[in-house]
Amino acid sequence: MAHEIFISYAAEDKSVADAVCQAIEAEGLKCWYAPRDVGYGRDFEESIVDAIGVSRLLILILTAHSNDSAHVKREIQNACLEEVGVPVLPFRIEDIPLNKALRYYIGSVHWLDAVTPPLETHLQRLVEHVRARLSRPAKPEETEIEKKRAQDDLEEEQAKRTDDRGHDKGAGLLAVPRPQVSNYLAPAIVASVFCCLPVGVTSLVFAMQATSKAAAGEIDKAVAKARLARNFLITAIALGLAAYVILIFVMVVSPYLSRNPTSSKPNTNGPATNINRSPTNTAGPATNINRSTTNNVAPPTTGFPLSGLQIDIFYVNSNQILAQRLYDKLRDNGAQVTLYDRTIGGQGIFGAETALYYYGEESDNAKKIAAFLSGITFVKVGSTSSGAKHSDGIQFYLWVGKG
Repeated sequence: MAHEIFISYAAEDKSVADAVCQAIEAEGLKCWYAPRDVGYGRDFEESIVDAIGVSRLLILILTAHSNDSAHVKREIQNACLEEVGVPVLPFRIEDIPLNKALRYYIGSVHWLDAVTPPLETHLQRLVEHVRARLSRPAKPEETEIEKKRAQDDLEEEQAKRTDDRGHDKGAGLLAVPRPQVSNYLAPAIVASVFCCLPVGVTSLVFAMQATSKAAAGEIDKAVAKARLARNFLITAIALGLAAYVILIFVMVVSPYLSRNPTSSKPNTNGPATNINRSPTNTAGPATNINRSTTNNVAPPTTGFPLSGLQIDIFYVNSNQILAQRLYDKLRDNGAQVTLYDRTIGGQGIFGAETALYYYGEESDNAKKIAAFLSGITFVKVGSTSSGAKHSDGIQFYLWVGKG
């Protein structure tokens, strides 16, 4: 049965609208009001516009709430359209002045006053007035509109039944494929275990959120969460690889580069990194300044015999000239001498200009070398290892300059 009356009200006044509808429908007249009569699955606003269009009368529950309601204003506007022309009957519950919009549309319309309680005493008068208004014949175009509405209701009911059958136990369900969303859950777990734990866990959280959003059918949100999971996953893998590379370098490469097998005890001047060092010295390569590749000079017949002694001279900063003089004198007296430039990390050695280091039991030769060079510079003698003996027993390190 098609309705004849549309009830317009604010949500706060629903109890009044229920009472009005009940009183009118008790007299055999059909009412339409939201949300009761909005069809299943239909658009709310479109349903209201269609319902107003086929109504013969619109009853406005006029209160302070409806006076301020934007929805009520739009319903009155639709009823007053020239092509619709549905008459409006204000049923005033509160004594309030109309706002400008309502004053424009219904300012000259006579209303039924129900300000004084109780409401029930005014409902019978409202029903009588509605019957009198509806005694006039319906609009000619109403029949076609009602047919269209009946057809829409039939199609809606059929769709609802089809949907209900699809959800019955044992019924053949129509499978609607959902878009697949890559949530990166498995690689996020691996990244959390083997890569960067904090970033990997963050990726795992977003991956789980993407899974839940996809299961709920929120595909757009699932895709956004999956994108965040992927970005954090890539970051975790990059950080994890960087950490592994640093760990390998620290544990494998760095000890190899810093190893110096010729000295069992570091001297107080810090470790020396020697570049292009001679094959007889295994402490590492060093830069050789004015180096003689063979050093096969025969010892002279006079002077201190230094043949067979291997002496490495290291100089720092501006002491190159002094180091060169020591190099020449030792080499000319039969020693195998190598000269190294050590211009970094130089510090004062025993407070002296020159210091000679020896191994183990070579203290006598070290003192003789110091005495031999005393004409050029003062030499401080010290041992680099207590009780140990160098592989060839004749290795000496001569540091020149305070740094």
